[in-house]
Amino acid sequence: MESKKKVPVNTVTRDIKNLAAPTGNIYESVVILYKRANQIAVAEKKELMKKLEEFRNDRDTMDEVFENKEQIEISKYY
Repeated sequence: MESKKKVPVNTVTRDIKNLAAPTGNIYESVVILYKRANQIAVAEKKELMKKLEEFRNDRDTMDEVFENKEQIEISKYY
């Protein structure tokens, strides 16, 4: 039997009319939202890469890479 995924309970629905109100065009509003979401994603990726860089070692063996629990937890967070 498959395990069911837990759906976040903090999801908020938005009224499309209110979303489009500042621009007067829903498509323009969606483009603005897309660009902002992309900015946030890039910032989070930079933060993740900065945190993972702390664990970088040129002499890591495969065993050390797979056993680094702190690095795994940080990756799971992002």
